[in-house]
Amino acid sequence: MKYQLLFGTLASTLLACQDALPTSDPTQYENVIVALPFSGTFAFKAEEHKSAMLLAVERFEAAGGSPKRPLRMLFTDVSGDAAAATAAMKAQIETLTVNGTPQVAAIISSSTSAMVASVPFALQLNVPHFEVSSGSGFDELDGPTRSLLGQPGAAERFFAPRPLCLPEPEFTADFVAKKQTEESGWDKVAMINAGAAHDVMHAQFFLSEMKKRVTDFTPLLDINMKTASKTDKQAIADAIAAGANVLYFHITGDAKNIAFFQAARDLNFQGKIVTCGMARIPDVLRLGDPDVAPYLAGRLYFQMRGIPTTSSLTTFNDDLRTYTEKGGETDIFSASAYDAAMALSLGMQYAAAKSLPLDKAILAVTTGAGTNQTVVTADGVDAAVIAKLKAGEDVNYEGASSSLEFSQAHPAAPNGHDHFGYMTKGLYYVEQIEKVDANTYQYRALVSPVAER
Repeated sequence: MKYQLLFGTLASTLLACQDALPTSDPTQYENVIVALPFSGTFAFKAEEHKSAMLLAVERFEAAGGSPKRPLRMLFTDVSGDAAAATAAMKAQIETLTVNGTPQVAAIISSSTSAMVASVPFALQLNVPHFEVSSGSGFDELDGPTRSLLGQPGAAERFFAPRPLCLPEPEFTADFVAKKQTEESGWDKVAMINAGAAHDVMHAQFFLSEMKKRVTDFTPLLDINMKTASKTDKQAIADAIAAGANVLYFHITGDAKNIAFFQAARDLNFQGKIVTCGMARIPDVLRLGDPDVAPYLAGRLYFQMRGIPTTSSLTTFNDDLRTYTEKGGETDIFSASAYDAAMALSLGMQYAAAKSLPLDKAILAVTTGAGTNQTVVTADGVDAAVIAKLKAGEDVNYEGASSSLEFSQAHPAAPNGHDHFGYMTKGLYYVEQIEKVDANTYQYRALVSPVAER
């Protein structure tokens, strides 16, 4: 068995079991476009997610996996702004178009920017889409794309094998409400958001969840900086003037989060700062520029989400370190990237045997529905499993990230934004920044609260 990596300006391509140079004819393959940002803040995630997907496909094919046509993964760089990301996706699809028909079986994206660039194409092409990043769902898509997602059957083609964002504001509200009953200095909350769809969603969810827990909860201020035409400093100054001892904020984007922290430091806000995982930025811990770690230590509290620790996840992380020859920790969502590639591969095999649409086949092999199913763990795909799929028997792929019991329910957010996609169980906890020594700061998870849902 020989695996061959070909590198191009737009993509690198995995072609399994091809000893000779592959044909360039797209009709000879099941072409899967994988949109990843290979430069910038999340480049390290992109490389690791790519490795996780390649590991999954290699295991599938080593076990004898052979869909209707050989599986080909096209890793497409969607770094840069939205226009550049869209252009990269369009160019990749054009290379796969034969006689006016794009030969695309599915699309996988990782990172919010990649997802925004890829979802419109998945809808246009009517193909399954996996969103495997730590992004927060589909609320940042534009109006026309959301309208397409709302059409009957469209949302059911979208899979997210990782915790979706819905519990984040709920969990943060749980944390703040608990602090209000246990400690002083948590009673005067000012809410600030930057006005992006995701920011507004978080603010509205947080407010509604706080009202469930604290019957008389009323924020001192609820500022949408976009509609109020206020800068970070102006919004924070308003909160200070109102006597706030807690800032609950949500701003999409690492650079914007850092600017917010700098503004709070420059204005000498002395209260607590609470937000979600957007605040977990590597640059924050580095002394120098932006040098906000000393100010944030013991002051910043932010909710994080991850994957529940299971034996399957531990095994996967060990295997990925060996595969990539990389020591240390793996990105928490690499297991989700692996699951996306494996679920897609198994689904293709089952679809070929049963003549099913690929999205229906993916659901069939990732749920416990049916009788006497073979339960397949993340590292358990072998010749026997492939034989069952080729014989038209579905399996129950459990996954590395957690059970992939995809639900077709799409709850509506208070602001009217539907959340399309599927979710696995997630682990939710609170972190803060602490000082290690004169030159070192680190993130530390609080002992409680921790919740799995």
